[in-house]
Amino acid sequence: MIYSEKSVALLILRMKEYHNLTQVAVNEIVQEVSSLLNASFDSSRKCLENLFNSGKEISGGEKGNVIEKFNQHWQTWDNSLNELSTPCKQEKYIKENFGFVEPEEICNGKSSCTKGVGASQVIYHKTHNIYYVPIKSTIQSLFKNQNFKQAFSTACQSKIHPDGVLENFNDGEVAKRSTIFTTPDVIRLVLYYDDMEVCNPLGRKSSVHKLGLFYFSILNLPKKLLSKLQGIFLIAVALTSDLKTFGIDTVINIIAKEITVQKGGLAAIVADTLACHQMTGFKEGVGFAHQKCRTCLCNFNDMNTKFTENEFVLRDLKTHTEIHCKSEDTVATGVNRRATILDVEHFNIFEGSPHDLMHILLEGCIPYTIKLVLGHYIQAKSVSLSQINESLKNFNYTYLDKPTKPSPILLQHLIGVVVH
Repeated sequence: MIYSEKSVALLILRMKEYHNLTQVAVNEIVQEVSSLLNASFDSSRKCLENLFNSGKEISGGEKGNVIEKFNQHWQTWDNSLNELSTPCKQEKYIKENFGFVEPEEICNGKSSCTKGVGASQVIYHKTHNIYYVPIKSTIQSLFKNQNFKQAFSTACQSKIHPDGVLENFNDGEVAKRSTIFTTPDVIRLVLYYDDMEVCNPLGRKSSVHKLGLFYFSILNLPKKLLSKLQGIFLIAVALTSDLKTFGIDTVINIIAKEITVQKGGLAAIVADTLACHQMTGFKEGVGFAHQKCRTCLCNFNDMNTKFTENEFVLRDLKTHTEIHCKSEDTVATGVNRRATILDVEHFNIFEGSPHDLMHILLEGCIPYTIKLVLGHYIQAKSVSLSQINESLKNFNYTYLDKPTKPSPILLQHLIGVVVH
């Protein structure tokens, strides 16, 4: 009975979470499956009765035992479907049997709003909430899963590679210098934050319902699992407008306290430039700061004329907390406030907040550089645009690359580089 109920519950979860079916669709499918099972049961029972009535020698006691076991088997599946026939029953079973972690509702701030017009207008207080999924409860639930425990144990037994070989976080200088990541079984957490638009970004409702989402992942897993969706866990959800109005530090403060009491630490925070600056207290609009970078103290001219690390003065934690965070000249320092993320023990924001390679390189410098290179050779008549497009078309792409092969390059893509 327990096995059959679990199988039905897993089927329902797959339909809802993997295939994004609505609750109405799930309920209808459960009812239809129940009807099919009942029809199959009736048909199978008639076959058994025909067999017993065919004249073959079967004692009455044996016949009764077979029919009784058959009825019990089918009744088990029928009961399982009935036990999970409504959303309330489904939710109750999932919470009790699948390590569900209940989110908490936390007040991020309150505001006064008006409702109605004229004489009927009233003022009411609106609560702006954050929905928080405790990290501790999530980790405890994960370690109850044998597959996760095995994957965690396997990753913890992997050896650190020799100098010069970088395969995972443990091979890097930050991990080797750390005072907390000294043993393999210390949990290494990565915090991620980004916004998500749930409405049409071109419509009039854009940004009204925009959500800020916080996640974490655990680096103590085999590398093949690190980027899997199953290895990324939700921490908190809040309206982006609320985070801008009341600040992001309410969420970060809770996360910092939870990480401090875990058997582990924060290895890195991963986000785009805007989100990372919001979490670390730097100016989100870097164009308004004289010192725009969160890694060094460069100005705009230096950014355009110097390109190696030894040409810049790097930021450090002591100067940041004692001088920059207390300075009232936020435009000069590029620092808006002392961020709560600094309260996370053993975490250095200048070592643990890597820059966003996707936006900076893959969607920034690299396409622009390729554009300049192609424009140079086309202008020098070393190659033509049609020849480049023909090569792109006839290239022997692998099975995995075919769906994302490059589109033909148009002349307008190279405007400003190629002289017409």
